[in-house]
Amino acid sequence: MRKRLVGLLVITPLLLSSQISTSHAATKAGAKCSKVGSKSVVGAKTFTCIKSGKMLVWDKGVNKATLIPKTREEKAFELVRAAYLASPAYKAPITYVVAEKSNQRFFELIKTGTEASAKFFQNYYKPQSELPLVMADGVDIEWMTSSMSKYGFEMDNWHRGAFKNGWGDVVTNSKSSILIYTGKPSTEKDIYAYGNLGFGAHEYVHIVAVGILGKQSKFGEVIPRWAYEGSASYFGNSIAELLPGKGELSNGPMQRKFKTFYKSLMYYDVREDVPILYSLSSQQVYDWFMLPEIDAGNCPSAYCYTAGQFLIEALVADYGIDTYISWWKASTNNPWRSAFEKTFGINFNQWLAEIGIPYAMEEAKKAYPEQSAHPDYKKKIEFTKS
Repeated sequence: MRKRLVGLLVITPLLLSSQISTSHAATKAGAKCSKVGSKSVVGAKTFTCIKSGKMLVWDKGVNKATLIPKTREEKAFELVRAAYLASPAYKAPITYVVAEKSNQRFFELIKTGTEASAKFFQNYYKPQSELPLVMADGVDIEWMTSSMSKYGFEMDNWHRGAFKNGWGDVVTNSKSSILIYTGKPSTEKDIYAYGNLGFGAHEYVHIVAVGILGKQSKFGEVIPRWAYEGSASYFGNSIAELLPGKGELSNGPMQRKFKTFYKSLMYYDVREDVPILYSLSSQQVYDWFMLPEIDAGNCPSAYCYTAGQFLIEALVADYGIDTYISWWKASTNNPWRSAFEKTFGINFNQWLAEIGIPYAMEEAKKAYPEQSAHPDYKKKIEFTKS
């Protein structure tokens, strides 16, 4: 179900006045309000009532010029923003188990991002039992191994091999799930605030996915891997954009000025996750997504994370968050392609060829325009419905 206003609303003046105040002398940023989600228009700004701590207050307001999103990116982000602001305070049953030498700043950012993500997704999933978040310092692997074992988990060879490089992950067994992180040493001062807020939010999206889809759903067993990782990337980065304490937004190479932290991250994601999407033809990218191993988890970052994020953004913009999550739920009882068509009203292959890939290619090119484009990166894709 979409949560933003579209088109013209025909509504009685009495009902409208109960929802949006067009002239309220006491309305200003930080002033008290009475109902979460209510709006008040003052001059060129529309203020929204939000919960701050234990109080209900008016937010900073949004200029009229920015109220009507114009692009899919703007539409999707506005839906995320509205849903986050409308969500009440929520404390997930997370137990933090942190090594003594862990970087405190890194932990605080992960914790903040995790809890913001839990607040956002509470209407779709709430953990019903204790959710441990275990964080080591990137050095003491034995401490991490011991801490995980107390909750019935073992550290596999992949996690052992990558331990010192730093990672975050959701690990599941037949009974429960656990969040694990290795991070910066305690002496490290250069901590990227926005990226690590998004990191915490990202991994919690995986907790939501596993909670909805089932314990064995990380590698394409229920929804394809690009949707599993793309969802975590999109929602994690968007939620982080809403949070305070992101740091300073710096210019990129060649003094490229970014309007948002999300934009700056997309610049580096597109550049670093090879192959750069639009360096390939549109048909090549589409054909990659048709490979069974892409669905099952053998998915390069350019497809699972970067393209996946753009694909989720398009679905959220066009159909809304509720409908998008309903696809997840429908996929638990039906093959995900059948559930996709039933949920969105279009065959997946057709959507990918006509909407998904063209959108991902254009957004990648806008995010990082320095790469030479393949001459057929915008060419019409040939596909068959299946």
